[in-house]
Amino acid sequence: MFQIPMSYFTYTIVNVAPEAMPFFGNLLCFSCSIQQIISANGTDTHVFQGLFVLLCCAAVRKRQMIKKMAEEAVDKTITVGVFGDDTSGKTSIVRRYVDNVFTTEGYVPQMEHNKNVFLSQFDMYFQIVDTGYDKGFYLYTTLMGHCNVFVLCFELNKMKSQTIKRLDWWITRLEHYGKDKPILLVGTKLDERNEASKISEFYSTEEGQKTAQKIGAFDYIECSAKENINIPLIFEKIGQFIKEPGVKSRIKQKSSKCFLM
Repeated sequence: MFQIPMSYFTYTIVNVAPEAMPFFGNLLCFSCSIQQIISANGTDTHVFQGLFVLLCCAAVRKRQMIKKMAEEAVDKTITVGVFGDDTSGKTSIVRRYVDNVFTTEGYVPQMEHNKNVFLSQFDMYFQIVDTGYDKGFYLYTTLMGHCNVFVLCFELNKMKSQTIKRLDWWITRLEHYGKDKPILLVGTKLDERNEASKISEFYSTEEGQKTAQKIGAFDYIECSAKENINIPLIFEKIGQFIKEPGVKSRIKQKSSKCFLM
């Protein structure tokens, strides 16, 4: 029986890619199949030898391409943590943005949801971490360490004194556990504030902008998931900010590896 020279395996391993080494056993099995075909049909051995090398090269090249694409995807992935009180409308923002739906029925608060979105205009992936209820605050602190950008949500339809108190609480913790990561401040339920009879009792746009400036947030946005006001703008602002020179490398260094659930 004709035996394919071991030099063909050596050529594939050494000259095509070292990554072929884990497939050495598979290559040997493939060699046996080729030898059986050659013996049964008496076909020109040089044809099968050439085919063997080409297929091995193609398999290894494909593996290299897949690995490269995976590395590029990780490099392009930005983990966006959405934080705020349980009633601040975090999940409504994410669901409106990802699925274009708004509903308050049948929702059970959970600690964490992940949504992965590709933004073609910025050539990047957003892993949106929608945080939920956590009495002990433990998982919040873990998530903060893995996020690249924070979206801090607060309700525009609450009394000003309540808003200031809750914002102070969240900002203190984001600054402590978040390692100085960028923050986008977002006022939610804009439609309810605008419909209120005593609008002066609630947080105004000017006050929101001043707060954003005070805490060093890179922007401030007011939105309504119910009326679909400024929801896409939230993530466009994040994309624009990250595209600024040096920002992505800086926030990647401050974060742990991408947090996947």
